Amino acid sequence: MFWRKEKGEENSPEGNLQERGSEALKPQNKKAGSPKEQMKKRIEDLASGNNLIWKLPKIYWSGLGYFAIIELNDQYPKKGRKYTVSTDAMVEEKPAGQKIFRWDSNSPKDLIKWVMDKEGILMN
Repeated sequence: MFWRKEKGEENSPEGNLQERGSEALKPQNKKAGSPKEQMKKRIEDLASGNNLIWKLPKIYWSGLGYFAIIELNDQYPKKGRKYTVSTDAMVEEKPAGQKIFRWDSNSPKDLIKWVMDKEGILMN
């Protein structure tokens, strides 16, 4: 079970951690984060005039709409909260431009939870 390394084995891939230095302790690939963390970052990085669009499943088309749209509130902090959620109809597989305001929030986590609950598919 325990043995000594021969002289030729010191340069093997399984070599001693001390011989390989601190690089052996560093992870080789950096994880991009969970899907929730990635969406949170995208929402927080939204610039004024930009938006994120999710296509909603068919079950919501007659009630909510075809698309869920998250964007910055232009009037924040004077009026309302930082992010707004709207829905929109569909024209030729794209949003029609007839947004209906649904709700607003200061928390990206609330937005992500709502979109994931509806099983939306990110379009942009």
